[in-house]
This record gives sequence, structure tokens and C-alpha cells, in this order.
Amino acid sequence: PSDKLSTTATKDITPSHIKLLDRITENLVSNSFDEVRSWVLVDEKENEICNFMPWEMIHVTNSINEEVPNLRQSIAVSLFSQAENYKKNNVPDIKLFEIGKIFGKVNNEYKEYNSLGILIDSKNIDEVKLVIEGIIRNEGFSNITYQISDKPPKSSHPKSTWNIVLHSRRKQEVIGINYI
Repeated sequence: PSDKLSTTATKDITPSHIKLLDRITENLVSNSFDEVRSWVLVDEKENEICNFMPWEMIHVTNSINEEVPNLRQSIAVSLFSQAENYKKNNVPDIKLFEIGKIFGKVNNEYKEYNSLGILIDSKNIDEVKLVIEGIIRNEGFSNITYQISDKPPKSSHPKSTWNIVLHSRRKQEVIGINYI
């Protein structure tokens, strides 16, 4: 036939935050982490214990499960639950992560953020820091400092909760880390 097929490639329209989440997932999976996928609906008590954000809990009025009627405020809720299941089944060297949404309300405005949670069953803080710094450095940040958190969650010891401060040419970012 005289008609030729178009060989132009489709423009990549994937948002940059999705590419970032994919790179982080690939990095963690290649370092022997298991990915957790969990419900965003959680128990009120667990939410209160794990929350480290300055916001109110969101109660869902028509929840599909009356036992867990609240939107999670921290990924830690599901990671702790999964770690307990691993321990019950005698799974050694627990290394888990989850990337998902967390929710809260500030001044009657609903907030929703993507969040990364990493759980390593280790008493060695240097191992935890190496993993986290590897992810951060892989994204182009080289100047990383730690500060004691001013609002640690109830699930952690107040002296073992830090904010990680990332410095780049463009701006300074603060992320939280809880070492429990």
C-alpha cells in the first residue's frame, strides 16, 4: 500500500510526581523491601498513635466498615499492622514500605498528600539512615541534615523522631522520620 503508518511517538504525559513514586518504588524493591498496599480507612486509636501532622482526623460518615471509619493520617498504621503479621509468621529481616495517601483537616479545609512509609525491623539506626539517604540522594539531594522533631507521634520515643532537612539549589524541604 502507498499509505505509510505514522511513526511519531506519543508525547509522554505522565505527571512528574508519578515518575518520582515509580523511581522510589523501584529503588526499594531492588533493595529487598516488600511493598504494602492497604486501606485508607483505619481505627481512631491507631490513627491517634501514629499521627505526626498538625491536623484533625477525618471521620467518614458512610464508611464501608463501621470498625474503621476514619481516613488514615499516617502510613505507619498499615506498616505496623503488616509487620505484626510478618512477626506472627516468623518472617525474618522485615523490610516494608508503602506509598499512599494520608488525609487530615486544617481550618475546615481537607488535605490529602502522597506519603512514603518505610519500616525496617532493626535496632541499627545507621541501617535505616543509609536506606533513606540512598533514596534521597538518588533524587539529586546531597546536603542532608537531621533535627529532633518537635511533634513526634505517640508511637515513637520523643528523642528518636527526626525531621530530615533536604537542601538543594532551589529550595529547602523538610520530611519526617520516626525511629521506633
